[in-house]
Amino acid sequence: KKERGMRRLLSFDVTGTLIKVRGSVGVHYRRVFNDYFGREVGEKYGLNDEVLSKSFVNAWKKMSVKSPHFGSRENESDKSRSNNNYSWWKDVIEDTFQQSYPLLKEDPKYNQQFNDFATTLYIDFGKPHCWEV
Repeated sequence: KKERGMRRLLSFDVTGTLIKVRGSVGVHYRRVFNDYFGREVGEKYGLNDEVLSKSFVNAWKKMSVKSPHFGSRENESDKSRSNNNYSWWKDVIEDTFQQSYPLLKEDPKYNQQFNDFATTLYIDFGKPHCWEV
């Protein structure tokens, strides 16, 4: 029997089952980074697809333990924070780059524009060019 007002949610990760990332996560992270901050900044820090992909896997696993279900159960009573999913992914993005390139934290442009960059990357992964069936 379903209790009144109780929400039910079915969530599953389609990545690797129904669809997969075209290329690698690192390819997309580096591309968006270079588009946003400039290729010269990416080259200065030696951005590498494989390094970013490995760091992404580590960051994703860490966040999955810290905050399961893409953050969907956090702050359920706080209606003002309606996009926990975005916050979860932003934390993954930040951890991915910090694991791979800790010196980025010292770059003023990166620090000032990280939130906008993370939003750009998050939106980019919602587009078809990142995925294949």
